Amino acid sequence: MFTNHTPVMVTDLSTAESFTEFTDTPKSDPRPWESADPFFSADTRDLIKTVFKCYVRQFIIFLGIPCNFISCVVFYKQGLSDRISLLLFWVAVADLGYLVTQSLYLPSCYLSDKVQINNWSTILNAKITRVKTWLNYTCGSLIMIMSVDRCLSVVMPLKARRLLTFRPMLVAIILSYLVPFGVYLTCFLSFTVQWRVDPSTNRSVAYMTDTPWFPVDVKLAPRICYFFTVSTKPVYLVTVIVCCVITISHLHRASRQRSQMAGSVKEKSDAGDRRITKMLLFLCVVHAAILSLDVCAGMANILVPEFYVYQKYHNSFVVLHQMLTNPAFCANSAVNFFAYLVASSRFRKTLKELFICFQRK
Repeated sequence: MFTNHTPVMVTDLSTAESFTEFTDTPKSDPRPWESADPFFSADTRDLIKTVFKCYVRQFIIFLGIPCNFISCVVFYKQGLSDRISLLLFWVAVADLGYLVTQSLYLPSCYLSDKVQINNWSTILNAKITRVKTWLNYTCGSLIMIMSVDRCLSVVMPLKARRLLTFRPMLVAIILSYLVPFGVYLTCFLSFTVQWRVDPSTNRSVAYMTDTPWFPVDVKLAPRICYFFTVSTKPVYLVTVIVCCVITISHLHRASRQRSQMAGSVKEKSDAGDRRITKMLLFLCVVHAAILSLDVCAGMANILVPEFYVYQKYHNSFVVLHQMLTNPAFCANSAVNFFAYLVASSRFRKTLKELFICFQRK
């Protein structure tokens, strides 16, 4: 692969970004995808890509990384014996890892040498993109677990107290990490980076090639990742939306009932649970809104196969992902800290204690 400097099609939308970075094509190649798109020209595409990748997304990443690190420290300080604290801690860990892998795409904004840009893009596509996608799916799995947990806690609280304990939550978190890891490990191991010297420039050029892990069919690993993507994202989205709708409807019904029993002791005792539920619902709704963009992009690719990398609507595909999908997922991983800060008095109290302790030291 890449030995003749020709573009390679990808079968997973999550890997499309690093392929769109690939520009090492002979000058004699007319690049038909550059001018075939009737909506965006190549210059407009590159301008939008630069603005959103090198400025908007960079700002979100540099804001989200310290925020998620602080969230991890706060939840660890609070203790991980509570199932909700344990869930939010591992959500923060996954968000932190996702933003760190996203930051590895930023050096190309500061490189002017095309050979260096292409080499870095090839390395990212061979390895880092798989890690980024794994962490993104882990975040989605944890949010889905969060929505199911809140739905069961609100709809049938008595049974939920017996069923939703620490051990089932721990098992669900472990599976949320391991299942996507096992799927994307196949893509991680199926490609590797090799180097050769370009005789025209006498410089080392990186190219991606197959490994002997899948000797029967070299396209097996990308197909596994593709079918996992196509099957799981709509399931995640539908599950989160259904659970959020059911939870919100039950919360409104319970609110009307409490208005008729104002001042009761039960209302005061349940106030903390309602605040936690509303905070977690906010996280679920934000994730569902952002995931719907990605699902719509995937459906557009299925309905219009030319809406993809190096096809007729190549420019529109790149603009969509650089302007909407990628910054939206980064924002989703960065916004959680502010939700905790606004909605959780316990989070604010622990953060204040940590700040005072650090100030004394």
